[in-house]
Amino acid sequence: MLRKIHKAHQGADSSIRRARESLFWPGMQAAIRETCLSCGVCSQYLSERPQEPMKSYEIPNRPWSRVSADIFQLAGNNYLVMVDHYSDFFELDSLRNTTASTVIRAMKRNFARHGIPDECITDNGPQFDSHEYSSFAREYGFTMIKSSPYYSRANGKAESAVKIAKNILKKSRHEDPYLALLAYRNTPQQGYSYSPAQQLMSRRLNDIIPTAPSQLVPQAASPSLVQQNIADRRRKAKAQYDKRASAPLKEFSKGEKVYVKPRPTNRQQPWIFGEVIGKPAPRACLVNTRMGPVRRNHAQIREAKVEPPDSCDRFETASIPSESGPTEQMDQSTPTTLMESERAPLAEPTAPRRSTRERRLPARFKDYVM
Repeated sequence: MLRKIHKAHQGADSSIRRARESLFWPGMQAAIRETCLSCGVCSQYLSERPQEPMKSYEIPNRPWSRVSADIFQLAGNNYLVMVDHYSDFFELDSLRNTTASTVIRAMKRNFARHGIPDECITDNGPQFDSHEYSSFAREYGFTMIKSSPYYSRANGKAESAVKIAKNILKKSRHEDPYLALLAYRNTPQQGYSYSPAQQLMSRRLNDIIPTAPSQLVPQAASPSLVQQNIADRRRKAKAQYDKRASAPLKEFSKGEKVYVKPRPTNRQQPWIFGEVIGKPAPRACLVNTRMGPVRRNHAQIREAKVEPPDSCDRFETASIPSESGPTEQMDQSTPTTLMESERAPLAEPTAPRRSTRERRLPARFKDYVM
């Protein structure tokens, strides 16, 4: 009876309301809830867990010690953005292609200009997940930090810089984009006492706006004031973000059985069953699945209360037959078009023939001569 109540694979509350229409027995609600929670099919079609409270990286104590990098495309051109977490100063480089060697060459130019950072945060793009990039990080001595796949918020600093860079390039299509970049670097951000150039280089940059020579003299930005501005801005952003956030989500331990959300291109497919084998980041897990190890954020992982049924190993969808009957259904295994050699030969046309049956006049005409 419990299987019949849960036939439509509705949630526990909907199944209870359905059962109340005609059934009752002691402990019915608890039994229905347990049935819904232990359904292997329902466990494979879950939604993401609610977003957690905002968690930021530690505030750097000096410029260019922690940077984020990302690649984006605009109007058919590829660009690399590298942004400093201390000053919000970002470098924008045009790329011929997005191969690992091209990206590394652009990063080397920025490192030669500003120095080698302690940490570099990227996503899991093929350029940053390559052996060549790992060798580059070892040679230059910086730590690679990768965000969880399909979770861009984990590299929010780079995403914000990409948004600003796109706006500058779009609005400067018929103007000089380098002057727009220079103006951005000389403009103090909201809530900050210094501009990105002052925080990174301890001086204002000379641009097309007339500036007194005394204003261009190098003057060190107060590190304590910079860090205070960053902390105040983060506090306001966290208060706004946490209004829509839930309590901190449950963390998964090594060896725990879980379901992992598939990639966005396969969003219609069921969640993938696996086992937690590691924790590469505080809010990320490495899960061993039948397709190999995958990394996901906590919001993209659900606890597996029951293993999936064998029938769900392959993705299939139910179909409702047409009301016109099976004779009008097209065989999916048959191609819709055939080559001339594969078509059945057509029968030769034949001339119509006259019927040979005997014809008799109606009985009412027997007394007349026709």
